Amino acid sequence: MPKIQARNVDDAIYENIVRSATKNERTIEGEIRFTLNKVYGSTVVAKSQSEKWVRDISERLNILITNLQEDKFFRLGQKFNPITFAMTIGEEDPTTILNAFEGTATPSFKLIETIAKHLECSAHWLLTGEGPKFLISDLGSDYREMFKAYMDKESGKLLSGYEFNFIRITGNDHHDGTLLIIIKNPDGYLGYYESCRFNFAPDGVGGTGRANLESFLKFVKLYIGNTAIKSYLYRDVKAFSNDLTTHHPCAYLNDHRNLDKNPWLIDILDGVEPKGFEFTEKEILTKMQKIKWGNYETRLSMLNN
Repeated sequence: MPKIQARNVDDAIYENIVRSATKNERTIEGEIRFTLNKVYGSTVVAKSQSEKWVRDISERLNILITNLQEDKFFRLGQKFNPITFAMTIGEEDPTTILNAFEGTATPSFKLIETIAKHLECSAHWLLTGEGPKFLISDLGSDYREMFKAYMDKESGKLLSGYEFNFIRITGNDHHDGTLLIIIKNPDGYLGYYESCRFNFAPDGVGGTGRANLESFLKFVKLYIGNTAIKSYLYRDVKAFSNDLTTHHPCAYLNDHRNLDKNPWLIDILDGVEPKGFEFTEKEILTKMQKIKWGNYETRLSMLNN
């Protein structure tokens, strides 16, 4: 690659470069290179497919960090530090990470997969720019198998260290009533959403949707049990959730200004009107009253069937 040398740089400009490099945890050379890529990268025609791919990876990595920072993914509001991150993922040479973020060297598939695992994003998105960025998937009709993956087959209880967080999104025209399930474990977060088959819409659901909703609630009451359920209402006043996959799942649990802990799901499963919104499916409430909470034997039989 060609080199650039610049003499007689204004002292104030140089000091600004030093401050920016320190702030962004980069060398002065790395800061200048990053700025040149940012300012001129979009106008430069790549000499090869590989150069373009390296630049695209760098751009997506930097977008990812910005998104994670906004979603409060890093503990206590800490800023992403590529050197510390390199140590965390077991990289012997931090320049491997720095080069990937600055777009100055080709990252290996293994490195991209490792970064995706630790930053809880999609490796496919990092590699290609296609598909959802974060690990939020449509729950779909196979929700039983999804839940079973987090339950102990001998005891029927939730695996140690896991949490089920049921969030009803409200105040968003596109996703009003959408059910978002965030599974939290010691290693991170996964998210699943359902906005059609059994959502909790303010105006109710159709015939097929009602049957699906009833089946889902029955499964949750018999199989999961009230001790494993944490439910919330998320007031999405700024259309934050128009595309659920653009945010890390932790963004919802960390947004304490708009997230309210609310026993609405336990209420519905007990067959009573939930607190915080009107549940229009009164027939389902009546049926839920007649179903007993699942016990040890019930959960074991459902696990093994």
